[in-house]
Amino acid sequence: MSATLDKIIEEVRSLSQEDQQQLREFLDSGLLNAEKESGTLLAPEITDPEERDRLLSVVLQNMRLNPLPADAPLFTRDELHERS
Repeated sequence: MSATLDKIIEEVRSLSQEDQQQLREFLDSGLLNAEKESGTLLAPEITDPEERDRLLSVVLQNMRLNPLPADAPLFTRDELHERS
């Protein structure tokens, strides 16, 4: 495992249990909603706690490295899916 992944895992593990649970719920609901909408995405069945922690760490780090700008425009659902 790379040093970057180790840092991410460490950061997720440093979160409170409540924050870790909220992150898990957020990820699970997003995967389930995407599956319902597209019919093609399946949530991965991760049984290994270390692998799940690693995945959550990667997502958390990505969210922190790529925050939404404060002045980001607001779009409706239709505008987001518009194709021109």
